[in-house]
Amino acid sequence: MTLLDGARKNPDGLRFDESYLHATICEIISARAPLRLVLPTFHGKCPSRRLTIGDLPDQGEYLAIQTLAELHLRIADIYPATELHLLSEGHFHSDVQLLGSDQAVDNYVARICDMIRPHSGLVLQDSDDLMPGRSHDEQRRILLAEHSPDENEMRCLMRADEQLLGLYTAYTKLHLKLLSECRDETVSGRQQRAQAKHRALLQLRKYLGFGRLLAKTYGPVPYVKMSALYKSPDQIDQLGVNVIKGNHQRGTTSFFAVMLQRNGFPRMMPAAEAARAGCRLVDTHAFPYFQEVQAPCVGTASFSTSTE
Repeated sequence: MTLLDGARKNPDGLRFDESYLHATICEIISARAPLRLVLPTFHGKCPSRRLTIGDLPDQGEYLAIQTLAELHLRIADIYPATELHLLSEGHFHSDVQLLGSDQAVDNYVARICDMIRPHSGLVLQDSDDLMPGRSHDEQRRILLAEHSPDENEMRCLMRADEQLLGLYTAYTKLHLKLLSECRDETVSGRQQRAQAKHRALLQLRKYLGFGRLLAKTYGPVPYVKMSALYKSPDQIDQLGVNVIKGNHQRGTTSFFAVMLQRNGFPRMMPAAEAARAGCRLVDTHAFPYFQEVQAPCVGTASFSTSTE
């Protein structure tokens, strides 16, 4: 519990109800079952070159894998039957270009597999593992038809849950930003906003559907669900974690490509913002990323996220 709590993403000093997590871990250990830590992450790279520098992993993913491998080793030293499952849901979202094409996601996942190969405690699974023998189009259709709420149910859920409504608003802003980068002159601003809202609703449906798919896939045996995004105190069934050690930002490596060392801690920035700040592209660990080489980034004390 102490190790997991130390890895928790808790930038605002909020207190979390640990009773659910404590009870789940106690149940697993009492049954002498594997402690499965399930973390949806490494979905792919956003195709926007304002946010990322390419479709392949960069220094952000490299540092994230080092962080997760270290966390697994520390927990496994106490409870050897510990497994850290990394679940990539990139193919579920590649139909709206949120994470590029299916081929781009495949290329990204292949590189992630290469990077985690030295770490035996990390297991990467994607949609092909969750729905074997299905095409990616079929996987997306099944996720929506069999696991996700329909549009009417989704709207009802948003009206009853401020956090879901907040996610919908954030997703809408993100999709509007992506659509504006490849503006179709035949599409009006109103039509573009409507398209962004439609894609945001679709993404939110898939987000909830993926959670239901995991519950069905993992069955009745308890597991600990983790999240790379910040979670509020009332979400007691999930554990928000810092995927990159020392980094408390709300974004994920899917929407950033820059790791800047500020005050000794790695930071994420959109690629365009980093370029304006006087950073250059370098090649370290065989993965491209921006590195601060001239001066501190003036005016970037607070870092924007992909959804703001």
